[in-house]
Amino acid sequence: MNFEATPDQRAAAATYRAIALRHFAPSPRRGFDWATWRALSEAGLWRTLVAGRDAGADASLNVFIAAFEAIVAATRSVGFAMALANQATVIRALLLHGTPAQRDRFLPALPIGDMTFDGVPVGTDDLLCTPKDGLRVLMDIASMNRALFGLLCADVVGPFLDDALAYVGERGALGVTLDKHQHVQRRLVDIHVGAERSRWMALAALDQLRAGD
Repeated sequence: MNFEATPDQRAAAATYRAIALRHFAPSPRRGFDWATWRALSEAGLWRTLVAGRDAGADASLNVFIAAFEAIVAATRSVGFAMALANQATVIRALLLHGTPAQRDRFLPALPIGDMTFDGVPVGTDDLLCTPKDGLRVLMDIASMNRALFGLLCADVVGPFLDDALAYVGERGALGVTLDKHQHVQRRLVDIHVGAERSRWMALAALDQLRAGD
């Protein structure tokens, strides 16, 4: 597991953080934020996952993860981050387990949102794998999704913790600012350590998935 970001990862994080900050509303809005979603998609977020397609499904996963973390921290929205994680999981599943025909059919315009199925036939060509491999493939897909969910839960804490640190550094009590009280310090440190622990565990899990362990 490499603990240092590559130039490509740093560039992706900066690019998509800027897009998210520019488009995402600073206050909660009703419904899904399609404007930010489209801006990220048009900037090539999903293409980062398929950039290393010939080298294997997970060849460019690190670049996407760097972008994903930056977007999560910028938007501060668990719901939006979950949508990103789910979309990435489906793309990886198609890359790793789909047939060439399925990838050509589904990847160019992968949908998201509400879908209604009525009398839709499911033929052999529509299966993501052979029936006997279903459980193995399902567990691989679920493992990717869980790791991304763990990562987003850790990353979304960061900006709110920054807000809390700024607040306790300004608010006074008993003649000193709140950040001078050991109880407050301990609570904030516990939050930070817990988030970092969760983040690195999620990154380690993603690294194992990438290696096929």
